[in-house]
Amino acid sequence: MRRPARVRDLLGPDNIGIRQSLVALGFSSLTAVVAGALLAAMTGTLERYPGLLVLVPAAIGMRGNIFGALGSRLATSIHAGTFRMSRRPETLVMQNVIASGVLSLVTAVALAVLTKVLSPIFGLDSVIAVSDLLVLSAVGALLSFLVLIAVTLGMAARSAQRGWDLDDVNAPLVSAVGDVVTLPALLVASLLLEIDLLTKTLAVVLVVAAGVSLWWGRRTLLSLMRQVLIESLPILLATGILLVIAGVVIEHELAAFAANRAMLVLVPACLATAGAIGG
Repeated sequence: MRRPARVRDLLGPDNIGIRQSLVALGFSSLTAVVAGALLAAMTGTLERYPGLLVLVPAAIGMRGNIFGALGSRLATSIHAGTFRMSRRPETLVMQNVIASGVLSLVTAVALAVLTKVLSPIFGLDSVIAVSDLLVLSAVGALLSFLVLIAVTLGMAARSAQRGWDLDDVNAPLVSAVGDVVTLPALLVASLLLEIDLLTKTLAVVLVVAAGVSLWWGRRTLLSLMRQVLIESLPILLATGILLVIAGVVIEHELAAFAANRAMLVLVPACLATAGAIGG
């Protein structure tokens, strides 16, 4: 009887991992509904700025992709015993933090451009200027980054201290926090669109910053950061295309969503739950 039990323990589900995952997924589902309520409350802003709704699934999805991968890399370092919290740029943690920041900015700029390019192709002609999209996407991404990096590092440090499996809790909790943070970040960024000159100037600054960050990241001596950028960026850009197309489909139904706001409540929940389970 001992051998079958050992085989079952080896091949079967991890009870502790299941409990941790279920708690994290439950929290993720709850916060996704809260995020959906925030999205439903933003209907006026969504109608005022055509194209903003396109960025919602793209921004939420990209935050989950970037920080879910970051959590997985940190989880691997915890399992390997190499995880150490440090502010020195050459350390594993800081190289991952810097790489996540560069990816957040570069992909945000890319999502804005993709939104402007792909929207007319899929029949969505009335989209705000590319400078407005750049400010919405990049400022929203940077604001979200500040919160999500703190949450991800906090979970990693806590997991290392308490013996939690970061792989089981990271993706659902990052999805949860990303849902709640991304929408207010986009809303705050939309306030900048009221100042036309500031929007155009800030858009140029953000594009230049993204270009310089990417150039520096490809030539830096920080080998781990460079590797993360080289391996992650093509995949993130490819998924960005799919996320923007999904956003265009949702934007086409904005009138129906505005008439029945309960449908908007489900958008972040549907996006987040699948990603949290898959991640």
